[in-house]
Amino acid sequence: MIDLADLEAIGGAGRARFVARVCDEREQELIALAPDPHLALWSHFAAKEAAFKVVAKLRPDTIFAHRLFHVDLTADLVLWTEFAFDLRLAVTPDYVHAVVAIVTDGCRSTVAACAAGESGSSAARRLLCGLLASSQAPGTEPITIVRDPSPGSWDGFAPPRALLAGKRLPVDVSLSHHGRFAACAVVPATAAET
Repeated sequence: MIDLADLEAIGGAGRARFVARVCDEREQELIALAPDPHLALWSHFAAKEAAFKVVAKLRPDTIFAHRLFHVDLTADLVLWTEFAFDLRLAVTPDYVHAVVAIVTDGCRSTVAACAAGESGSSAARRLLCGLLASSQAPGTEPITIVRDPSPGSWDGFAPPRALLAGKRLPVDVSLSHHGRFAACAVVPATAAET
């Protein structure tokens, strides 16, 4: 699953209390020693947020504690309890984009600027529908993205699902938006279900 951080929207370097709340001691040391601590912090943060989206699908009742997700940027992994998730990280001058999955092979993702006047949520859904439509036959019915109510989840809704003609597509999907940017990812069902 994914997370996105618009570096302009975040502003300057992270504050010590925030870093201590989000990162374990090893991560705090690595961030402090990094050539660009700001990028290192938001790389760790985005990886943890994306990993939580995977965990929320595996164990919907999980409470999110950032410090329990351990990011290893050199091994491209996020560790949580007994799980080791693959991590793909894209760091640009404008944003940090993290893709985390049980297996990132076959995962497709994209990031784009939101159109003028377009909400981040709408932009992420538009990107996802475009990414999914590129693998569909021409003339196929439009793809819809839904989030069902889920009272126990962090925001009251279940993770997004992609539907074609009212039937779930055999993929796992993820949406993210922050500041000027939106992103989406698609993982084939075989990778998502392992």
